[in-house]
Amino acid sequence: ETVVEGLEIPWGMAFLPDNSILITEKKGELIHVKNGEKKKVEGLPEIYAYGQGGLLDIELDPDYVKNGWIYLSFSSNLEKDEKGGNTTIMRAKLSNDKLVNSEILYKATPNTKSGAHFGSRLEFDRNGFLYFSIGDRLKRDENPQDISRDGGKIYRINADGSIPIDNPFYNEKGAKQAIYSYGHRNPQGMALN
Repeated sequence: ETVVEGLEIPWGMAFLPDNSILITEKKGELIHVKNGEKKKVEGLPEIYAYGQGGLLDIELDPDYVKNGWIYLSFSSNLEKDEKGGNTTIMRAKLSNDKLVNSEILYKATPNTKSGAHFGSRLEFDRNGFLYFSIGDRLKRDENPQDISRDGGKIYRINADGSIPIDNPFYNEKGAKQAIYSYGHRNPQGMALN
């Protein structure tokens, strides 16, 4: 049974309480499908859609019915430099098919011009922690094993973007405090067991 037609490269989906669906298109569009009608959601930040990068995953807050937060991962060049982009995590609320109250929660560095290995799945656990993946950005011998660098990792943050003080490397000098596990290449799938 066809639910929606005319998608190009859908990367993530979130099912809203009213049975509508939010679908990310890698090219940088967020589509809201309700009662068979497709609408483009406005208010996205600028998306660095290059290679494997673009608008990637989407996840609802576990308390979405109460707080309305929607989480997105995407590749971006927030610094507006000439060095490319990297994976970014944000949250926003949906109002009349427009994202409002947008907040950037995490931005991986440095930007690179590589179009590969942005990773990027989002998953909440039962305690409300948000996990997300960032690929090695095609630097498999540099990033995944180095906890002072972004890339090739699974990260854990609180829903508001703050970092849990019991993260494994929170108190380690020079480490990226949001890292939860490292040594990964390009994790593009995550599920809660």
